[in-house]
Amino acid sequence: MLDNFKFQFDKLPSTFSKWKNRFQDDFANLWDDSAAAFVKGTADQVHVDTGMTAASLIPLANKVGGISGVLGAISLRRHISVPDYNHNPLATTSLGIVNRDVMGGQRLGTEWNINYGSRVNLVYSLEYRVNVGHWEILEHNWKALDEGVDRFRVYFNANVWFKVHVSVQLWLDGKL
Repeated sequence: MLDNFKFQFDKLPSTFSKWKNRFQDDFANLWDDSAAAFVKGTADQVHVDTGMTAASLIPLANKVGGISGVLGAISLRRHISVPDYNHNPLATTSLGIVNRDVMGGQRLGTEWNINYGSRVNLVYSLEYRVNVGHWEILEHNWKALDEGVDRFRVYFNANVWFKVHVSVQLWLDGKL
């Protein structure tokens, strides 16, 4: 499937070694909150008929805490079953029918990875891969992932100092 979004932050200077552990915890919290902003921004832009597309964001939202934004975007107006032309075993019933509903979307929402690095290698990344066929086709109209990336960056830039200032201040004061 399509690798639609990848944002990475790496190579912190080694002079941060004294407070790296505290910094990593604070920064991981910021990363999760920024990812939640990505989920909310993306969910706000997808077109909702059955809730399948927005529901594919639920597994990532459960990890990063953005579930309310996804649930707010889901409408359960109708249930549509169509032949599964992609033969995706994650979303099909035993009859080969894809469930275009919230449950079908959740089953397809497994193509994401969030990385917090390690105490030695502070590499942060978030990848989300669209696994819903009609979303891949319509993304150029919706621009949902672009909106999600924009919200991620805005949230991150607006909060980076406030979210990690405690560990920075402790390091500057020589308490770490």
